[in-house]
Amino acid sequence: MASAEYAPAVLRTRPVATGHWRAFLAVARHLNFRAAADELALTQSAVSRQIQALEDEVGVALFLRHTRAVELTSAGAQLQRAVAPALERMDTAVRLVRQTAGRRSVAITTWASFASMWLIPRMEEFQRDNPG
Repeated sequence: MASAEYAPAVLRTRPVATGHWRAFLAVARHLNFRAAADELALTQSAVSRQIQALEDEVGVALFLRHTRAVELTSAGAQLQRAVAPALERMDTAVRLVRQTAGRRSVAITTWASFASMWLIPRMEEFQRDNPG
């Protein structure tokens, strides 16, 4: 019977979370965890955890970590070339679906005095001029 350290690795087949890919692309774009975190409105620690989880899922290191910088490994560069256009296509498709569906309501927050004295009296005319 083979020991666990010599057992062949089991390939994972579940999909990788999209958030992991977004974090990966942000770090790959900036080659900096802090800049990626700023772009994604996350903490640097959260981005680091997402990258670590992605590397665990993929089974290889995607970045070489240096004192003040990171660089893509060859596996990381290969994934960046494949994933960046795929996520861009997904984002484009979502934008198109949103535009096609159209937003049928608008929420306006304002002072009661402005709403009653200026906005509400003009709403009927606006709706008549803009039926869509």
